[in-house]
Amino acid sequence: YRFKRIVKRPAKAPDPQQYQRCKKHLAELERRQERGEMELAYADAAGFSLQAPQAMAWQHPKHPLWLEAQSHGKRLNVFGFLRNNNAFEAVVFEQTINDDCVIAAIDHYIRHRTKDALPLHIVLDNAPSHHTDDMYKAQERWRKKKVFIEYLTPYSPHLNRIEILWKHVKYHWLPLEAFQNMKSLRHHLYTVLNGIGTKYRITFEI
Repeated sequence: YRFKRIVKRPAKAPDPQQYQRCKKHLAELERRQERGEMELAYADAAGFSLQAPQAMAWQHPKHPLWLEAQSHGKRLNVFGFLRNNNAFEAVVFEQTINDDCVIAAIDHYIRHRTKDALPLHIVLDNAPSHHTDDMYKAQERWRKKKVFIEYLTPYSPHLNRIEILWKHVKYHWLPLEAFQNMKSLRHHLYTVLNGIGTKYRITFEI
């Protein structure tokens, strides 16, 4: 036994055959990217509130750490894009992320692409905001710019590599003092987001 954080997982297991097909497809996209045939970005949203994710910390018995009790209604939601070389971009929303936010974030990400840019494939999970009429209409527009959406098989969020990034941001890179108030959270979160790829990096095994 080990004393560790309980890991959350999807409510259902993915279909084994669909899961294997999805893994093979992602692996092929990775190989095509290595050959310089296309670009691949993993995208998803993450929410940050004043509820500190660090449930435990080493504390002096006479000088314990504490955080002021806060209402958890306020939240910063980040929609990010991560490449295997740690290239990262994100858009921060101070509202619940819906399909309008997802479309706006993707439009922002591809805004400066040129006609001769390599095809770009963006990996998304199956969140409801990723499957709406407006999202499907936007995909028709993006395809004209050689931008394609790759949906993961259901109940397989761990196949989206940006989930590893969000885990590091929440549990390792944000300091405890970030959760004192919204001003502090906003400051420290932007500091971490702006440092991804330079100060903060993840090593992927392909």
